[in-house]
Amino acid sequence: MIEDSLARKAKKQLYKAAKEIDMDPNLLKILEKPMRILKVSIPIKLDNGKIKVFCWLSLPI
Repeated sequence: MIEDSLARKAKKQLYKAAKEIDMDPNLLKILEKPMRILKVSIPIKLDNGKIKVFCWLSLPI
């Protein structure tokens, strides 16, 4: 779903960045599977009365 597609997109960006900077494969293994995840959602009421939820944070260590 949305979380799954966000995770795939983040992983794709991570691999691309790792290739660009020639990242150590051991570091990449650590970063691609976070030990814990902190999810934060902030509901914001828009001017039109609708509520939209923002934010996502993943901590790699």
